[in-house]
Amino acid sequence: MFWFHPLAWWLERQLARLAEQACDDAALAVVRDREQYARTLLDIARAIQFSKGRVLAVSNVAAPMAKEANVETRIIGFR
Repeated sequence: MFWFHPLAWWLERQLARLAEQACDDAALAVVRDREQYARTLLDIARAIQFSKGRVLAVSNVAAPMAKEANVETRIIGFR
């Protein structure tokens, strides 16, 4: 109903960012190796970027995380 409202678009971006943070927190609680997790994120982002989204069956879902600024922000957040 409010898809055309700028606040709806902003809210969608914020929810996506929070979802990525929650996933990172959950993964780091299990993995515990921040460097390895950062390398894995970079590997996934590179694979999606170089394959233009064809590499993974879920690439349409994962593609937003592969944006350079997004990956950089996530990795910086691990410190």
